[in-house]
Amino acid sequence: MKKYIFTLLAIFTLTACSGDKPHVVELDCFNNAAPYKLESGEMEFCYDTDWGQPAVENVNKDGQIAVEISFSNDPSPTLLYHSNDYDGLCFNCFNLVGSEDIVKPDLAEALSISESSFEYRKGDISGKRFARVEEQNTLTFYVPDAFNGNHLTISGSTEIAADLDDFVYTVIFR
Repeated sequence: MKKYIFTLLAIFTLTACSGDKPHVVELDCFNNAAPYKLESGEMEFCYDTDWGQPAVENVNKDGQIAVEISFSNDPSPTLLYHSNDYDGLCFNCFNLVGSEDIVKPDLAEALSISESSFEYRKGDISGKRFARVEEQNTLTFYVPDAFNGNHLTISGSTEIAADLDDFVYTVIFR
């Protein structure tokens, strides 16, 4: 009898948890925010309308191509995504797993800065690990392999740090 009840519970649980459609996260913009979606549909986010309109531009630096999304007003963030290590930054060198005494030296080496010159914390954007690095007056989020092999950086002035902290959690990768 116990096996029969256990089997029924297992079947019920598996049936209830499975569905025909995968769970899709919908973009839900907060007050004073507007939605933006890449033409390819691979990334979307909500941006503060005080930042102005987003503008997309291809950037070529030493033969490496990246896509930059900037906004028309200041202060506002800049997003940069690219498929290769761009501008000498080795995204594949980031170790975002482990304790601070493991992660911070690896970040310092990958970013070519001293350990004492920045503060960092780890987090997740749409299921991808990121490093939030604050150095001098700049706040940058580094997201290795964010979507379809592209790496992403989101950077802005520490003047808008609270807005950036809210902003990164609206980013959705498809």
